Order: sequence, then C-alpha cells, then structure tokens
Amino acid sequence: MIKIRFLLIPLLAASGVGLAVLTVVRQVPSSPLPPMSQEPAKSPFGKRIAGVGLVEPSSDVISVGSPLAGIVDRVAVVEGQQVRAGDVLFVLDSRQTAADLAEAKARLSVEERRLAALRSLPHATAVAMREATLAAANARLTDAQGRLARLQEVGPDLAASRNEQPRLEFDVASAQAEVRRAEAELDDVKRGTWPEDLAVQEAQVAAAHSAVGALQVRLERETIRAPREGTVLAVEVDSGEYVSPGSKMEFVALGEVTRLNVRVQIDELDAWRFSPQAKAIAAPRGGAPDRYPLRYTRTVPYVVPKKSITGEAAERIDVRVLQVLYEIDIPAGARLYPGELLDVFIEVPEAGNG
Repeated sequence: MIKIRFLLIPLLAASGVGLAVLTVVRQVPSSPLPPMSQEPAKSPFGKRIAGVGLVEPSSDVISVGSPLAGIVDRVAVVEGQQVRAGDVLFVLDSRQTAADLAEAKARLSVEERRLAALRSLPHATAVAMREATLAAANARLTDAQGRLARLQEVGPDLAASRNEQPRLEFDVASAQAEVRRAEAELDDVKRGTWPEDLAVQEAQVAAAHSAVGALQVRLERETIRAPREGTVLAVEVDSGEYVSPGSKMEFVALGEVTRLNVRVQIDELDAWRFSPQAKAIAAPRGGAPDRYPLRYTRTVPYVVPKKSITGEAAERIDVRVLQVLYEIDIPAGARLYPGELLDVFIEVPEAGNG
C-alpha cells in the first residue's frame, strides 16, 4: 500500500505539469510570418561583393555658403532650377555697406581734389601777389637808402637829431630783410608743391581708393552667386534668416545632374576582393526591376568609417568602408535622384580567371 502511494504522487505531479504546459501552448496564438512587401534585389553574379551605393551628381554636391555674416534679403532660386555660373542664388542685406561705400567715395573725391590742387601749384595770382610784395619791399628799401644817402650828404652835424642816422640805417636794414623775405616767398610760390607734401597726399588718395575698393568687394560678396553651372538641389535658407561663415547649414546645394555617379561603400572585409576591372550593376530599392550597369571611375584611396546607413536590422555600423566611384548608365525614361540609395553588386572573378 505504501509503495503504490509513493508511485502515484509523482505520477500525478508529472501529469499536472504536462497538462499545464499543454494548456499554455494551446493558449499562445500562432503568428505566421508576414509576407515580404517586395523581393530584395538579387545579384546576377555567382561570386560578388555587395555594397550600398549613393547616387551623386557628377560634379559632387556643391554646398554654397556665405562668405559674410548677415541677414538674407532675397533668395533668387528654387529647388530644381537650372543656373549658370555667376547667376544670383541669394542676396544679403547690403544697405549698410552701400552707405559706407557712398561715404568712402565722397572721401576719395575730397582727397583727389586736394591732390589736384597741389599739382596745380603755382597759381598765377599767387605768383603775381608775391611779385607785388617783392616790388613794394624793394621800393621801401630804395626809399630808406635814399634818405640815408641824403643825410650822409648833408652831414651828421646838420641833422635834426643825433639819432637820425642810426634810425635811417635801421630802416635800410629792415627794408633789406623784407626784400629777402619777399624774394624767398616768391621762390617758394614759384616752386609749387614740395615733393614730400605731394607724396603724402598721393598716399592719402591711394588709401581712399583702397577703402572704396574694399567696400565694393564686400558689396559684391554680399550677392552670393553660383560657382558653376548646375541644378539647384536644395535651398535651406529664406529671407530674414541670419547666416554666417562656417555654418554647417547647407544654404544652397548645387550639382550637375545630367550625368550621375554612384559612390559605393565596400566593407573593409571585402576590400581585398575588389577589382576595378570587374563588372558592376546597381539596383534601385523598393522592388523595381531595373538594373543599371556601372562604369568604374576611381577609387578613393582611404578607408573611412561607414556613413551611409540603410537602417536594416542586420546592418553593421561599426565598420570601415572603401569608397569606389562609378558612373551610371541611365536608359531613356528611367529616373534616379541624387541622394538615392542603390544596391550594388560587383562581380568577383573566379580564381585563376584573371
């Protein structure tokens, strides 16, 4: 009786556990895997290197910034617009620069007139005035010398005063000094501007010219123009916004989109298998059946951390990649856009065939 009890209790316990497991399993709903929205791209090559390709303009993306800080006054382009080299992209508020330029031009005009006045010396009227002053001094000297001579002819004893001769001698000496001063002033007027004074004024004019030129350059730089022909890919600035040099904001992006390139990221683990002569194709994502052949352009000889992230669950992001540029052949009617991601497959030749 005791032995049956020892066997029955473990059997009942095991049966209870099994029944509990069965109940839990039956209550858990079965969720079948959902069907794939689209089939992933498949490689046409037996052995291949797979990579992510980023569509780029053939000119690369040109991020046009501002060389000066200021408020945007006007944006002259929109996305998708074709521009030529030199076309206006956006304009900064240039009212202060225009006012400073007008003031600098006025200052330059004043300095140029001063220089012209110095170069026009001597003036005929100034020379005539100095000549008249010299003639008057000579006349006073002649009068003083005549009075002194008459006194000497009469004799000092007949003079009205013993001080008469010294006074007349002083008048003669004073008149002679006036003549010498008048002669010196006439020579100075006839000489015109001293070379040193002329050089100083010429330097003032040059400085004023430089100030005007600097403001004209600033005014021109406040109008941001397209550096080359291309298509406006993005406009991230608007009227009234403040911009400054060195900003990481992409004010206007340009690119040549008549021809496109694909920048392929090859995992560093596959880099040794890559050959520039190998065939390569690109496949759009989203289930599109198109396949675009690629032509090798160049390899960037520097392995860098991976930047283009696809967001896939199994994607490795802590990896370095080799970047290879291909030119893509786009058939008529097909459309690719800069910034689009493609699946790229590069053939790996069989060993011994290359």
